[in-house]
Amino acid sequence: ETSSKGIGRLDAVLRAEIRTRKSSVAQVNEDVVALERRVDHDNRQNQADFNTKLIEVGAKLSARMDSLQIVFESTMRSFDGEIQRQMSVQKDCLKREIEDRQRDSDSAGSAMDECRNTISDVRRDIGSVQTGMESLVEGRFNQLLGTISDQTERQSQRDCEIRRELTEGSIRFDNERRDRQEMFRVVNGSIEEVKTN
Repeated sequence: ETSSKGIGRLDAVLRAEIRTRKSSVAQVNEDVVALERRVDHDNRQNQADFNTKLIEVGAKLSARMDSLQIVFESTMRSFDGEIQRQMSVQKDCLKREIEDRQRDSDSAGSAMDECRNTISDVRRDIGSVQTGMESLVEGRFNQLLGTISDQTERQSQRDCEIRRELTEGSIRFDNERRDRQEMFRVVNGSIEEVKTN
C-alpha cells in the first residue's frame, strides 16, 4: 500500500512535469512564429524603403538634368539674340557710313574709290565682328560647359554617397538577417532538446 501511494505521487509529479514542459514547448513555438513574422515584416519594410530611396534618387537626378537643360537652352537663346542685335547695329552703322561717303563724293571716280574703300572697310569690320562674336560665344559656351561639368561632378559625388549608404544599409540588413537565422537555429536546437528530454 505504501509503495502504491509512492508510485501514485511519483506519477502525479511526472504528469505535472510533462504538462509544464509541454506548455514551455508551446510557448517557445509561439515565440518562434512571432519572431518569424517579425523578420518577414522587417524584410518587406527594408525592401520597400530601399525601392523608395532608389525612386527618390532617380527623380532628383531627372529633375536636375531637366533644370540644366532649361538653363542651357535659355543661355543659348540669349547668346543668339545678342549676336543678332550686334550684327544689326553694325550693319546700320556701316550702311550710314556708306551713304555719307557717297553723298560727300565730288566725282564719279572719287565716289568709286570711296565705295571700294568702304567695301573693304566693311568686309574688314564684318570679319572683325564675326571673329569677336565667335570668340564671345565660344568663351561663354565653354564657361557654361564648365559650370555644367562642375554641377554634374557634384551630383555624381552625391550619387556615390547615396549608393554607399544604400550598400551599407544592405550589409547591415544581411548581418541582422544572419544573426536572426543563428538565433532561430539556437531556439530550434533548444526545442529539439526539450522534445528529446
